[in-house]
Order: sequence, then C-alpha cells, then structure tokens
Amino acid sequence: MNKMTEEGRNDEEILSELWQQLKSSSSVNEPSAIYANDNSQTGPVLFDIIDTLRKGLRYEQFEAVTKDIPLDGEEWKKVLHLSRRTLKRYKEENRVFETKYAERIFEIRMLYDLGMEVFENKEKFNTWLTRENVVLGNVVPKTLLDTTIGIDILRDQLGRIDHGILA
Repeated sequence: MNKMTEEGRNDEEILSELWQQLKSSSSVNEPSAIYANDNSQTGPVLFDIIDTLRKGLRYEQFEAVTKDIPLDGEEWKKVLHLSRRTLKRYKEENRVFETKYAERIFEIRMLYDLGMEVFENKEKFNTWLTRENVVLGNVVPKTLLDTTIGIDILRDQLGRIDHGILA
C-alpha cells in the first residue's frame, strides 16, 4: 500500500517532487551539476533523495520513476541483477528494493533525463540507446546500464555529445 505522510502525501509524490526540485535547481546542463552539493538549493534536495534511497523504493515507486524509460522487464532484470522470479515477487508483493537496487534505478533515471536534455527528442535518444555506437567500441549503450562504470561512461558520452565532441 502507498504510505501517507503527516502532510497527506505519499512517498511516490514526495520522491517525484524531490526529483523535480533537484532537476530544476541544477541550472547547468552538465552531468556534474546534478551531483553538486555546494549549491544551497541542490544540496538539501540531494540529501533528501539519498535518505529516500537508503530506505529503499517500493515496486510502485519503481514503476512511477521508470514509466517512460524504454526498458522492459527482461532488461530491468539484467540491469538490476535480479532473476525474473524475484522481480515478479517484487511486483506482486509491492516489495521494497533495497538501497543498492534503488540507487541503480535512480542512476538510470538521471541518465535518461540527461539524455532527453541532450537529444531534445525521445525517439532520437531511444534510438541512440539501442544502436551500436562506434565511439563506444560498437557496444549498444543500453547494455552498459548494468554497472555504475557503464552508466558513468554513458553520462560522459552524453556530455561529449552535448558539447559537440563526438569522438
């Protein structure tokens, strides 16, 4: 069930609001801006998100945060390193993804939002994610989402594209 806070808002609404605050307080369209903790507006929001991730994400929160990310159940299973059966149980029981999974989900959410900003077009970004990339050694970018290093490589590549540096 969706737990309500004293203010009458559920965790899903709070997480969504925190994410929107973080995005709007980052005035620079660079990956590093989202991690800045010296910004008086970004810092507190970022720590609220960290606190939320430490508590974990329920499956319904996972669905809300990832609804527009073009990964199917099989792909989420791979990037989260979970079996199909375990992922199914998470859904059926609205289980809480522990911190390590919640963090990966959120990293992918941030990467997807960055990609949307860089490409300014959902179809173009989704195509980039699913086609072999010469600069990445003919690797399909989406296949790198299963590791933090892979996500960092994609974030770096998106930064290069945003600045007109393709190689």
